[in-house]
Amino acid sequence: MAKVLIIEDNPSISLILKEILSTEGHTVNTVVDGYSALEKLKETPLPDIVLLDYFMPGMNGQDFIKEMRTKPSLKNIPVIVVTGADLSLEDFQKDDCQAIIKKPFDLNEVVEKVKNLL
Repeated sequence: MAKVLIIEDNPSISLILKEILSTEGHTVNTVVDGYSALEKLKETPLPDIVLLDYFMPGMNGQDFIKEMRTKPSLKNIPVIVVTGADLSLEDFQKDDCQAIIKKPFDLNEVVEKVKNLL
């Protein structure tokens, strides 16, 4: 299955996402902020998909995406933004974010959106 990177500062949400995606057969890594994620993305193998909390300390989701997309090796990795904010795909630059999941989220929605983007 796929390699998933979850960037989430709330430990409970991170654990729930990791558990549901691991149960689906994915290999899941978690980090707590954008800076840690950028370091993780220097390692191989790269993730097949990223689930990104929008509001995090230090570097928010939008800033993380901008930084991530400057690197050619990371340009084509799909990003799902997970947020409680009232955001839509139109709030992002073209191709920066492929889906949005609203908090509180439905676990089936998470599984389906990940599956559809892989």
